[in-house]
Amino acid sequence: MKELPYLLDVKENVNTLDLKEILLKYFRFWPWFIVSSIFGLALGFCYLSYTPKIYESVAKIQIVDESKQLDLAVDPKSLMSGKIAINLENDIEKLKSYRILHQVSKALNLDVSYFKKDFINKTEIWNPPFTITKIKEMDSLQIEQEFKIEINISGAWITDEDGKVTIVHFKQQDTLAKSDLPFRIDVRKNLQPKDYEGIEFGVIIRPMKQTVLDLAKNLQVEAYNKNSDILALSLTGQSSQRSEDILNEIINKFSQDGVTDRQLVSKRTLEFIDERFLYLSGELDSIEINKQDFKQSNN
Repeated sequence: MKELPYLLDVKENVNTLDLKEILLKYFRFWPWFIVSSIFGLALGFCYLSYTPKIYESVAKIQIVDESKQLDLAVDPKSLMSGKIAINLENDIEKLKSYRILHQVSKALNLDVSYFKKDFINKTEIWNPPFTITKIKEMDSLQIEQEFKIEINISGAWITDEDGKVTIVHFKQQDTLAKSDLPFRIDVRKNLQPKDYEGIEFGVIIRPMKQTVLDLAKNLQVEAYNKNSDILALSLTGQSSQRSEDILNEIINKFSQDGVTDRQLVSKRTLEFIDERFLYLSGELDSIEINKQDFKQSNN
């Protein structure tokens, strides 16, 4: 019996995408789309306008160790590279040492920070229209103190954390002797107080130890690349000029410290040579005396 082939009727349903229908479906929500877009743009504008800007400053320093000579026994690769291997880890630790950073903080008065305030946030500044000089011992401050300063024609209105207001007339600094302020305020030359009316400044005075530790935490020091003798120093902060001045001062203090170390090594070497010279001179004199005694005893 012959089997007949099966005949299958396949109907393909082709679904077409009606873009016009979809647009008309959501078109009635267009006011919400516009409001959402405006709200998003406004939110982004406020974020960019009132979020403090953080800058990164980078400086590079080449480490040159003049005390080392090409030593193939110690470093055979020096013959191929033409460079002397330098232990950069020691220099990194030295750059971040408390002694170096304490000198930098003291030279730049980093324990005093200046801010310019507005109705939302405050921004750190580096060159305010006035300067603060501490009149108390550095170690006497155990916790940081914050002050609000407003400048007008009559002088500076200084408000402490307890709300106590002290008025300092720029031409009568003797008023500070009667106040409990831990600092002296001086205006910069050619200051026009009327240009700063309505502007609120902030001053934070920190213990020196806290200032140095914060600087060490923020300072990043690393080799520029794997086979380089260059170190890259970087700092982040709201004031790029402040970070640049700090990095320059760190490099300056590091260089001065290196010169001092070399001078100390040279001094100790000369002292050792002098001591050996005196010792050897005494030994030679003793040999000559023994020689003369020997000749006399055998004549």
